[in-house]
Amino acid sequence: MDEVGLHELVKAGVKVATRKWKVPEVKNAGSFAGTDPEIVTVIDRLAQLGFIALDHKQPRAWMEVVEGLRSVYRLGVHENGHAYQLPERNAWLLIDVVHRVLFLGAVAVRLKIFDQVRTLTLQRPLDNRPEEYWIRYAVTMAWRGEVKKAFKGKSLVGPASECVRERPQFFGTFEENLDKVVNYMCQFDFLHCIAAVADAKDLRACYPNFGGYYDYRTMPIVLDLIRNGPSRAVVPGITEAELAEILRDLDALISEQFFEVSGWEHYAPEVYDFIKTRLQKA
Repeated sequence: MDEVGLHELVKAGVKVATRKWKVPEVKNAGSFAGTDPEIVTVIDRLAQLGFIALDHKQPRAWMEVVEGLRSVYRLGVHENGHAYQLPERNAWLLIDVVHRVLFLGAVAVRLKIFDQVRTLTLQRPLDNRPEEYWIRYAVTMAWRGEVKKAFKGKSLVGPASECVRERPQFFGTFEENLDKVVNYMCQFDFLHCIAAVADAKDLRACYPNFGGYYDYRTMPIVLDLIRNGPSRAVVPGITEAELAEILRDLDALISEQFFEVSGWEHYAPEVYDFIKTRLQKA
């Protein structure tokens, strides 16, 4: 992959998105009409480039694409920094970018490129808030802005998986199998929670979108993590006791957030055994 050419493609895409964001169509002025189609095209192209970078194991190209997506995402962040609530237009831009993040995360999990899962997870919307990450921030702004259509059963996974299904260039990555899309998205989202909480040392740094789905979809990656499989690269240096504590607290958070949603029930028995034994040794 030509790095100079990729850099220019990403730069051009961000430039187009920035121009459209700052000068929206007159017909849309004063009312919400969704994310501008040209901006949607830009983030779709960036997601395609991200898939190519993952598939060809090009970490520098991958970082270029992730930074491009982050640049577009940050157009929707309040110009004065943290805001209690964003306009609906801004919240939708954040959600639309995060849909592509979930797609790329699902691809990275499927390809077992877990160091890039960590990179994708730990992107910050605001430089002055190092404990806040872009998936959680988008969820928060969508809820506060009452952008309810962004969620299905309190989760972003459903709408994000539909976004993939509607795009042949994305859907073909999973053999046009929606179950595979949802499974890998749930597994990525679980890893996103583990990495964010471990990095910020704060359970509030994540939002468990995977909790809206039956646990069998997520459990393969949970088991890989506790068995010290390749996914442990998402949290390098974590101790067994620290991981057990996060797993315990995350289980409680899911029960709290999704108690009225028919989805997540519990970890596999092996996971509870891991939590019990590791915390007893701590």
